Amino acid sequence: MILSKFDTDLPENQSPKYMIILGARVKEDGISKTLKRRLNAALPTLLKEPSLIVIVSGGQGADEPVSEAEAMASYLIEKGISGKRIIKEAESVNTYENLLFSRKLITSDTALQIPVWLVTSNYHQFRAQHLSKQLHYIPYGIPCSTPLKDLPLYFIREIMAVAYSVFGSY
Repeated sequence: MILSKFDTDLPENQSPKYMIILGARVKEDGISKTLKRRLNAALPTLLKEPSLIVIVSGGQGADEPVSEAEAMASYLIEKGISGKRIIKEAESVNTYENLLFSRKLITSDTALQIPVWLVTSNYHQFRAQHLSKQLHYIPYGIPCSTPLKDLPLYFIREIMAVAYSVFGSY
């Protein structure tokens, strides 16, 4: 079952104290449209819940001027989120590492079930939640939209990635 921000009856002991925003490409001229949509999807919850800690997760690819985490933190600060609430995870290179390395920033107790808001694109939400459950998160999704013209390509990519995450080496 995919849980989302629209599931409003969260048990009190599962109310997330953390939000993880999964990275996407950073270009020379700034963040990609995909990354901007993810950050904008996160903002209403971050503004509504001022005690929420946000982990921005994404490393720096060879063609990126800064890490995805650094670019996301800068964007959120520009939008009024205090830098004191932002933790940067800037080593990961894929979704599994985003979640694994972010978890290590939260706790060293690998068995502890951790409720989190999980922000990513709508086409990516299923796989991100599947992987997060393997790492003992209780994920509540905040999906962002994807332009209809881009969905076929991204869904094909996700089908292959889901198959890898189920049958591959994760």
